[in-house]
Amino acid sequence: MLFRYLQPSIGFGWTVRAFALIMFTIFTVPVLGLRMRFRPSKARRLLDLKAWTELPFFLTGLCFFMLFLGVDIPAFYVQLYGIKEGILNDNLSSYILPILNTGSFFGRIVSIVYLQSFQLNPRLKFCRFPPTLQIKLVCSIQLAFASLWLEFLDFCG
Repeated sequence: MLFRYLQPSIGFGWTVRAFALIMFTIFTVPVLGLRMRFRPSKARRLLDLKAWTELPFFLTGLCFFMLFLGVDIPAFYVQLYGIKEGILNDNLSSYILPILNTGSFFGRIVSIVYLQSFQLNPRLKFCRFPPTLQIKLVCSIQLAFASLWLEFLDFCG
């Protein structure tokens, strides 16, 4: 959104410099706060291919790959899909990703508070499932109802 407003007025080069300054100031704060907890016993190689032969590491890498595929690819195509189907115009399509990110912010906060309530008071367990499975179950039910609702709207016209 910022690029769309800055580029016509100050040009491409200064817009990129403004983005670099914003990113530099935002990333400086956490970098100053990071400290190494302990020093490694020996220097590690930059790329250790032997780690991929361990099953837990391989499965973690595979799961993260699938997670990024499932999160990033739909977010990339949601603008194009909205324009193609005539749901969004060119002006609104640039705002759809910030709108989705704002909505996901509240879901992340609610799930963190819910999960931390189990650590603070274990008597708050509502069922025998682990809390992460409870959140996944609630999300799956919401997704199923949303899919049914979209199909109903499509069927009705």
